[in-house]
Amino acid sequence: MKLNYLYLVIVVCLFFSCSQNEEEFVEDSPLTIEKPTNNLEEPLTADFDFNALIINEQDDIGVTNLSTGATSYEWDFGNGTKSYNKIPDFKYLIHGTYYVRLKVKNDKGEEASVKKSIEVLCLFGGGIHTTEESEI
Repeated sequence: MKLNYLYLVIVVCLFFSCSQNEEEFVEDSPLTIEKPTNNLEEPLTADFDFNALIINEQDDIGVTNLSTGATSYEWDFGNGTKSYNKIPDFKYLIHGTYYVRLKVKNDKGEEASVKKSIEVLCLFGGGIHTTEESEI
């Protein structure tokens, strides 16, 4: 008799423990993952590299913009032409030494610049030489 009574108590407990009250039921909601915010700002730096190792006059010259923290860009190619693109393409029609200057700005109005020289050789000479001069 005690065993039957024990089974009855266990069954009643299981019955009531498995019920689900509507107030306690929470539907699954879509998972939202937020990108952690970083309060540290990237420092403003101006830098670039020439993509070509050998260049002749009238060849396209590509650059890799290595600047950080910038929101605007001003390129001066030393031959009277400018660009405001982040990554410009340009060429020199006449051989000689040119100074390419990149000036960058951020949202705070801060500026940084770098100037590098490039020597464009005659179409029949071939070759490119670069030097760097930084200004901040």
